[in-house]
Amino acid sequence: MQSQLILIAPILGLLSACATTGGSDMTPGGADFDTLVAEGTDIFARYGTAAETAPADLPGGVVTYNGVALFQGPNWTVEGARNNPETAGVLQLLADFDNNMISGTVTDVSGPTGSSILAITLDDGVISGNTVTGLIGGTFPYTVKTPDDVPDIMETADIFGTFEANFLGAAGEALSGTLSGSATLRDINGDTEIAAFGGALLAER
Repeated sequence: MQSQLILIAPILGLLSACATTGGSDMTPGGADFDTLVAEGTDIFARYGTAAETAPADLPGGVVTYNGVALFQGPNWTVEGARNNPETAGVLQLLADFDNNMISGTVTDVSGPTGSSILAITLDDGVISGNTVTGLIGGTFPYTVKTPDDVPDIMETADIFGTFEANFLGAAGEALSGTLSGSATLRDINGDTEIAAFGGALLAER
């Protein structure tokens, strides 16, 4: 008899089943959920009301911005992600102001009870004036649940989406923006489900 799908885990719903998180620094390599949320709150408190940077006042050279990405599921809002995130990750962006390019990663994605090996890349970013736009990608591992007599199946899904942000402060001290994306999850019968997510980006140099 053909096995039936019981559950395809949502794209950001596997976190509690994964390994627990490590340290609490704000660079890639270890951060827990509560620390990430607190860091996002702190950055927003410092720059949430700051004016956008005048393009002429942006720095030159290559500048690293460190911060957080705060996520919610398909019905996400910026305010909801900032104030009540379901998951969070360590954000690092590398801005090349001389060549008007920006790229980065979101790593150490975690929820209240654990972490995931999910990592999101931010690629093909363009700096135009005080605005940045680009694409997000990545590969998300998920579990297809099956009946008790059949082992669960591990699968992967490609992530696609976009990000945008603005430089804030007198000289581009911070970045604030959003990202959104989705992945197509497939069950054992070949049927698909779109798992969507989005959230807020907050980082400072």
